[in-house]
Amino acid sequence: MKFVHIFNGDSSAEAFSESGLAGDRYVWREMLVEGPARGIPGTETFWDTRAHYFATLPEVPEDSYRPQTQQEWDRLAEAPKDAEWVLWYEYDLFCQINLMALLAGIRAMPTPPPKLSLVCVGQQPDGNWVTLGSFAPLAYPSLLETRKPLSRDALAYAVEVWDAWVGADPRQVMAFVQKNHQAFPYLPQALEAAGALFPAKGGLNLPERWLLGRMAEGSLSIHSLIGEALRNANHPFGMGDLQWLYFLKGIGPLWVEQGDLVQLSP
Repeated sequence: MKFVHIFNGDSSAEAFSESGLAGDRYVWREMLVEGPARGIPGTETFWDTRAHYFATLPEVPEDSYRPQTQQEWDRLAEAPKDAEWVLWYEYDLFCQINLMALLAGIRAMPTPPPKLSLVCVGQQPDGNWVTLGSFAPLAYPSLLETRKPLSRDALAYAVEVWDAWVGADPRQVMAFVQKNHQAFPYLPQALEAAGALFPAKGGLNLPERWLLGRMAEGSLSIHSLIGEALRNANHPFGMGDLQWLYFLKGIGPLWVEQGDLVQLSP
């Protein structure tokens, strides 16, 4: 059997390359939990909206979005349709939203692949939460055996979720916390986490409150602060360092830099 493997990040794709498994590799390089989005992947509306957003981020190399994301999508659209397309994903909000967009785009392809399946890692029997990065490359063949087929109904559900995500009313997204689908067991928890990204106490969201609370415990460098956030406050958001830095900059008036250290402002 031929396989097309789609990953949510380059690190997973690199680990897969050392697994001994066969199949073409593609990477869906997005972070749709952040910034505006319109339309679905594969449309100019989507690409234009996202390219404009990334162009506003000084941390992202100029003009890098279309070569890294849009052109990779164009390459994926030409992938063999007689192969089984396997999507490798994780339980967190970052991955789950990217997954919904990916499936909406695949469903809209002129000739969608007839066989889709999903590898989605998350909670272990012992209660611990794992990511694909928790597994050595040689464990990937066993992970592949855990894949579940994605039906037409599952794809239609993903389109509904994505339509709600890009809609004007966030309450439409929260409705899917209860209206869950067996193909996506981690999605309800991820969408609940999305609610925590909206301002609440004192006009701050949960990640912003965590950052301030950690700074209140003592001064540390931005690098150390972001590192601690990734290790200790990232469940179930699954955000990258760029997103945590975005939250930190958003509360700039509440902290100051003293040399290499950050601390709460007066």
